Amino acid sequence: MGRIRGLEEIAGACNVNKYHLCHTFKEITGATVLEYLNNVRLSKAHSLLMDTGYSMEEIARETGFSSSLNLTRVFKKAYGMAPTQFRKRKESMR
Repeated sequence: MGRIRGLEEIAGACNVNKYHLCHTFKEITGATVLEYLNNVRLSKAHSLLMDTGYSMEEIARETGFSSSLNLTRVFKKAYGMAPTQFRKRKESMR
């Protein structure tokens, strides 16, 4: 099975419309679908930054972000620093 790319596909897989999906998802989880998805993606990106030498483009591709710029924007908002800064900080602690 390939990656599901949008709300319409997720809703279709759940056999509901996207508005119902968004409302119910937020009610149950307290987060929007996008917030939840970004948290899952960020968790994986965090692990890849810690444990691999992958480039930002490779990490973006592996975690489902549309580009390394999008990964950097979302990562910086969540962690207060760019992924490259995070990796440098991690390496300096070794």
